[in-house]
Amino acid sequence: MTSARFATIALSAALACASAGALTISSDFSASDEGWTANNAWSIEHRGDDGNPGGFLVVDNVDASAFASIVAPGKFLGDLSAFNGGSIAFDGKTISRNGPDWNPIGGCANYGCLMLQGAGIIRTRDLAPGVPGTDAWSTYSAPLTADYWGIGEADWVRLLSRLSYIQLSIEGVFGAEVQGIDNFRIMSAPIPEPATHALLAVGLSVVFWARRRRRRQCVVALPA
Repeated sequence: MTSARFATIALSAALACASAGALTISSDFSASDEGWTANNAWSIEHRGDDGNPGGFLVVDNVDASAFASIVAPGKFLGDLSAFNGGSIAFDGKTISRNGPDWNPIGGCANYGCLMLQGAGIIRTRDLAPGVPGTDAWSTYSAPLTADYWGIGEADWVRLLSRLSYIQLSIEGVFGAEVQGIDNFRIMSAPIPEPATHALLAVGLSVVFWARRRRRRQCVVALPA
């Protein structure tokens, strides 16, 4: 095996391993509502099947005039600075609806609008381009980066390190509706394993050595 071929294999293996390790906080609602709560006059309950997959969260607008949002439990709060550069996501599905799409005047009222609050800082972003259909689950996600959330890096790190409140708007219809939520998760960027660092170092060293060796072989000695 040539040195270049060995270097390619080493680098490929290192990069594959690098994507394996990551921190994740999630609610898959496989057994319960996991402490999620609903704002206003919405009822919230756990359903054991027909999720994506398994159990999921069912939120019913028993009062069609109330704005709909749900609030994350404590396991998603606190010091989440390790998730800087990662992502946040959820799965949504409209179970039933009786009315046109909701078109709010302003504020974080659109379906899929996510509010993060901490250290006296509030940031909102709308993760969903519209209301999910009734035929299949849709996945919505966003990067956890200062640029995406429109904030300076220092303030963004302060917010993540003292995250105290997460609210997700699920108001999709101007009228009665039932919405399903599943697989809410916060994920860090991939964390390379210690062995991956070593393998990557070996691969880079071999690449450097191979290139130097080729350069030496290409040098032509000129007569004095």
